[in-house]
Amino acid sequence: MTTGRVIHGRTESGNRFVFLIEENSEAIACLAAPTRAFRDPVGLFILRQLASGFRRAGYAVSEPRPAKACDALCEISAPKLRLFAVVLVERVDGKVRSILELRLPRRWRRGPLSEEEHKSWVAACAQVPVIAAECLAGESIQLDLAG
Repeated sequence: MTTGRVIHGRTESGNRFVFLIEENSEAIACLAAPTRAFRDPVGLFILRQLASGFRRAGYAVSEPRPAKACDALCEISAPKLRLFAVVLVERVDGKVRSILELRLPRRWRRGPLSEEEHKSWVAACAQVPVIAAECLAGESIQLDLAG
């Protein structure tokens, strides 16, 4: 089971969740270290795990993929709302620090969200700690706000 605390913070355009995973944990030890600044295979692995949890929670989720300026990206469709899940990874002191941001598409940030869109946003963000505990259970994972 996951033993870490579940904490998240807000950014200007989304919510940020920081995961610290031991680099020698079973699931990621077999993944090679990255050869470029972006596209660490751990980011794609983590986002695939979280995407499957969102699917089980009833969300429509695109297949996670590497993208420009991040390690992995996918689209999550909530009722009346579309979000992007972006993962960035860095390896520091034997740990993999993975940042998951749920972001709104640019065209939706021009004005305030409607009440229904806001409820969908809050519900999707509230699902992240639950899904992380379920999908990454058994990993040595700690959710942390220290950015």
